[in-house]
Amino acid sequence: RIPDRAHALRLVRIVAALDNVYAAFGGRDCVDVWVTSAKAAFAVHTFDDARAQLRCPGKPVLLLFGTGWGLANPVMESADACLEPIRAQRETYNHLSVRSACAIALDRLFGR
Repeated sequence: RIPDRAHALRLVRIVAALDNVYAAFGGRDCVDVWVTSAKAAFAVHTFDDARAQLRCPGKPVLLLFGTGWGLANPVMESADACLEPIRAQRETYNHLSVRSACAIALDRLFGR
């Protein structure tokens, strides 16, 4: 429908399970898995801490975003870190589309 998206979509690989993604990195032990959650109880890494860690050579980082009700508990529990929730200044609205949350998180991690 939108021809300009073809280049970006050629980079996408669809796999049947998260274990297939880990295998592409050489196994679960070869990648740091970071998850996201709107629930503050899961927060471990601030964006400042995460940015600093990304500057240091080490394992590649796989960043997982959930939709709707979030990621499954086993995925959350097996993660190496969870990024802090993205919060608005007003706490009365707490939902972002995954596309928006991903854009904000990537900008906070890799933007200027």
